[in-house]
Amino acid sequence: AAGRLVGDRFISRFGMFKVLIFNGCCLSAGFLIAALFPYVIPAAIGFALIGIGSSILVPLVYLLSGQHKTMPPAYALSSVTIIGYTGFLAGPVMIGNVSQLFGMPAAYIVLSVLSVMIIILTLQVKKLVSE
Repeated sequence: AAGRLVGDRFISRFGMFKVLIFNGCCLSAGFLIAALFPYVIPAAIGFALIGIGSSILVPLVYLLSGQHKTMPPAYALSSVTIIGYTGFLAGPVMIGNVSQLFGMPAAYIVLSVLSVMIIILTLQVKKLVSE
């Protein structure tokens, strides 16, 4: 909730792309801490980082999709929505299978690697926007 309340201030102060990179770093670090240190205090810190990283992520992605130059906003928003719903439905199944086969720390490491993809995709989108 705190991330949502202060998220707009951070976006206006630092810019959308820096906030997305920060979110990806928080998510990746949080999942990695939760995977490598499965004790109460470190796991709580890891999950706090995950909460900070994910709190403003979805509204920011919707904001960016609505500002797409070549695609009408309605199509861009619906594309982001369908990708989100696909992840919402398929993600838990994949995480559960990885967890069942290799353990929960391995599932958190997979999520940490996927969170790094947020940073990579943000840098790619930033290049496209600046060209």
